[in-house]
Amino acid sequence: MTGPVQRDTGIDHRTVQRYRAWAIEHQLLSGPLPVLDELQRLVAATLTAPPPLPPQPGATPRVRAWMFAGGSASPSGIYSYSDIPQVCALQWV
Repeated sequence: MTGPVQRDTGIDHRTVQRYRAWAIEHQLLSGPLPVLDELQRLVAATLTAPPPLPPQPGATPRVRAWMFAGGSASPSGIYSYSDIPQVCALQWV
């Protein structure tokens, strides 16, 4: 589900929130904007990349082996009954 910001701009709303917080911190939303060269220097010096995403849950060893083997086996054949609790415990974020 996308909100109006993402739909209208194609930019995720969290990215817009991060840019807006940065602009507020540097008082860029009140008064005239600095000239382009000065604004580009400010961006380069102060706008940092977001922190990396946390590691995602891994697959069972047989799933991993199937994925790295090119997926030639049937996915339904790579689970055994003992895998079900581990597979059901995966949480997709």
